Amino acid sequence: MPEPHIFEILAVDHRSHTGCDNASSLLHALRGVSRLWVNPRIDELAVAINDDGFQLSISEITSPSITDDQSDLVTPFGKAFIVKLTGTFQSVAPLRHPLTENLKERQRFDPLYVVRDDVSKSIACELYPLLYRLENLLRGYLIKFMTIQLGPGWWNVTAPEDVAQKAKQRKGNERVFGKFIDNATYLIEFGEVGQMIYEQTSGYLKREDIVKKINQMPETVDAIRELKSELQTNYQKFFKESFADKDFKNKWQSFEGLRHKIAHNNLFTQEDLDTGKQLSSDIESIIRSADLRTESLSITRAERVALQDTVSEHTPGLRPITEEAFLRELQEQEGAFQRRSGFVGVTRFIRNHLVSKGYDHASAYQMMQDLDAIGTVEVYHVPNPYSDFETAAVRTVDPEGTAVIGKL
Repeated sequence: MPEPHIFEILAVDHRSHTGCDNASSLLHALRGVSRLWVNPRIDELAVAINDDGFQLSISEITSPSITDDQSDLVTPFGKAFIVKLTGTFQSVAPLRHPLTENLKERQRFDPLYVVRDDVSKSIACELYPLLYRLENLLRGYLIKFMTIQLGPGWWNVTAPEDVAQKAKQRKGNERVFGKFIDNATYLIEFGEVGQMIYEQTSGYLKREDIVKKINQMPETVDAIRELKSELQTNYQKFFKESFADKDFKNKWQSFEGLRHKIAHNNLFTQEDLDTGKQLSSDIESIIRSADLRTESLSITRAERVALQDTVSEHTPGLRPITEEAFLRELQEQEGAFQRRSGFVGVTRFIRNHLVSKGYDHASAYQMMQDLDAIGTVEVYHVPNPYSDFETAAVRTVDPEGTAVIGKL
């Protein structure tokens, strides 16, 4: 036999507005509300009404005696009653609203307090597993997708500043697994996990590329539309088609509203339960469809290089490079590459070689520019073996100003 559900209200007549003088008179007043009943049977002794599947009972609360020295601290509440519905979920759930409304509007009790609501508890308990599954499904998807497509430093590029700051502040929350794993995504809340998806705004396009396109385009509306389309990378298009076009943001935020009600033990309705189930189904379908599409996502080589460069620039924990270390590493790479491609590519040298050795990307790039300005190294361009565009390369220059790699 399932445990009965109880919905209990404390009804207070603080201003002496109700016409019900005692529990019995309130019982008969509620008996006259036809929409509450199917087959009501009054039990005068128990001060209760029994109906199919539930019972409504009423008990009176006596106002405590107040001495003169308590008069400034305690306000008499007049008449007060506990009105309790007891029965199955199906019978009690739809009666909560009309009962509360009648006590407030017709019987004129003020204030009213919900003391216990097992219906809301049951709905919250049914919604919570859906919440847990969705949040962790999206969290797992984010980790896999971003790590594979952008590399281990993806968090530093894609996390909005406020979200990254919150995760940093909560770092000490995870005391067990936090010693072994990168747990930033486990330190942000439901809404922030969703934000990581629908606020993907990283274009990863270089400024000079955009300027070049603008200078070459005709000044027409069609040309502007075409430019906007071209400026959107495959990475951005993927998130637009997989999430934005399917109304992911609104659905996620709607479920977030239910999440707040669960977290704060709010009252729930049957509509909340139905809406939550539908939203859960829709959102899970969106995430799983996006996961399937990931295999067919085509990020061009240029886009991937730009993505990886941006990640490297934001990777924490790396040390600045000195001039001596930069030249030493560059000369070592020149010796290796002169036997193969004949040049040291800037992107590969800084992003792959120097960063892998623990040097900060930004400081390495700045060092290259400084040494190029004084003639110690030379940054030049060569045909790219992987595309029709030229690629940047770097080489050392001997004291006489001759490019070292060119003499080999």
